[in-house]
Amino acid sequence: MALTNPSVLGPPPSGATGGNYGGGPALANYNLTAAIDSIPGAQPHPSTDFYGNARPEPNEGNPSRFDPGAIEFGSSPPVVIVSATLTPTTWSPTATRGCSFFVCPVQVFTLTNTGNVPLTGITSAILTTPGTATEFSIVAFLTTCGPGAGQLVHVTTLAPGATCVVTGRFAPPAGDTASPPAKTRTLSITDLAGTQTSSLSGTAN
Repeated sequence: MALTNPSVLGPPPSGATGGNYGGGPALANYNLTAAIDSIPGAQPHPSTDFYGNARPEPNEGNPSRFDPGAIEFGSSPPVVIVSATLTPTTWSPTATRGCSFFVCPVQVFTLTNTGNVPLTGITSAILTTPGTATEFSIVAFLTTCGPGAGQLVHVTTLAPGATCVVTGRFAPPAGDTASPPAKTRTLSITDLAGTQTSSLSGTAN
């Protein structure tokens, strides 16, 4: 389908020098003048139309159907949402000093892409301030988020709704001082949506 007539020669805009496509006068306006909405939404279709607008249009009366052809009437570009969450946002474990690897408490933190575009640039989780407690660590082989060393799985991009995990561990050594004060640290992970954190506060008995 062409919007202009390449057979009309002459200088632009009335003609196309040498008969090149796109330089002749407009043949017609192919935009819809009203919604048709005759195609069921269950029918496989691109998520955007010829202009990059959302298909079906999100604000029309029947969003379960879309227009036939290349153009979705009354639509606009989809809103891009880049967001992510790390849950839980706090963890307050209690452990006996000198506990073994399989007894010390662990917590699985879940990073979720809550936006509508791929969440890229997922980095390895790190332990940051506030807090300097060495009793907290990240269990690499039970972690999938980021490209960290020792991981069996490396996830650096999440599709909308998809998740990856970070496993944290609280292990106060035998010679550690008992709480209080609490052992504190911050678990952080950075990606396209920014930095998500969880506050850690452990008690050593």
